[in-house]
Amino acid sequence: MNKLIKRNTFKTAFGALAAALLLAGGSLQAGTTTTTIATGTTSTTTIASDFNTSSDQDYFNYTFSGASATYSSSAGVNSTGGFSVPYSVGSHSLWTSKTALNNAQGNALTISGAFYNTNSNYEVPEGYGLIGFSSLSSNALSPDYPAAISSGIEFAFYDEGGYFIKNGSIVGYYNWNTANGEHVLAVNTWFNVSLSLTLDASSDYTFLLTISKLSGDVIYSTSYTFDDAALAAAASIYGFAGTSNARITALDNVSVAETVPEPSTYASLMAGGVALLGLMRRGRGEKRNQ
Repeated sequence: MNKLIKRNTFKTAFGALAAALLLAGGSLQAGTTTTTIATGTTSTTTIASDFNTSSDQDYFNYTFSGASATYSSSAGVNSTGGFSVPYSVGSHSLWTSKTALNNAQGNALTISGAFYNTNSNYEVPEGYGLIGFSSLSSNALSPDYPAAISSGIEFAFYDEGGYFIKNGSIVGYYNWNTANGEHVLAVNTWFNVSLSLTLDASSDYTFLLTISKLSGDVIYSTSYTFDDAALAAAASIYGFAGTSNARITALDNVSVAETVPEPSTYASLMAGGVALLGLMRRGRGEKRNQ
């Protein structure tokens, strides 16, 4: 009898915890461009644009100087929809997401996209892919080299390295050549670039840059901590992706994501823990009464 009570007590307790975890879980909105997933401790909302239909352009404010990029139903990854970017010096294109991301402390904000690299650093003219965040929902690129926005942070990259730019000024450089000097980013190849930004405290940010193959294999990853009071003062910020001069000749699969802590998770887990303790205590009481 005592063993039966103990067994049933633990079975019921684990059931309570399982129910708490289930309630803390999220939902997947299939068939739309917006997906929300709760893992139990965080909730991530992603708005993805694969550009397989021209209407996906409506999620972005597009600005350019020089020659304009053009939409094509076959310019993207695996000959799907995407943007064809002119191979031209003095041509800059920028797609700024219209989705306002909550720039609150602890939130992880991400912008990502697929870029097609056409030439190497040793070829002329040079060019860059661009990815970053701004407090403005529409941005114009400066004619500088690499092109930069005036308000926000960005990473301008090419096949062997890149520049971290804050409010229009270069503040850091990264070199990701291999030990034998080979370029990490292959020519005539698609690759994914992702930039995540988190406001840690006050005006202190940490960003995580990840460059990977389409297969998901990471080519290069680095993090950087910086201070930006102007960006921190903005309640919402906007992710952007773009190109500068002649190197990146196609863009596809641009998405923005916002990952926030789930306060309800802790309440659910605490409720489950209380249920577990209560059931175990009751089981011990019943055992003593036998």
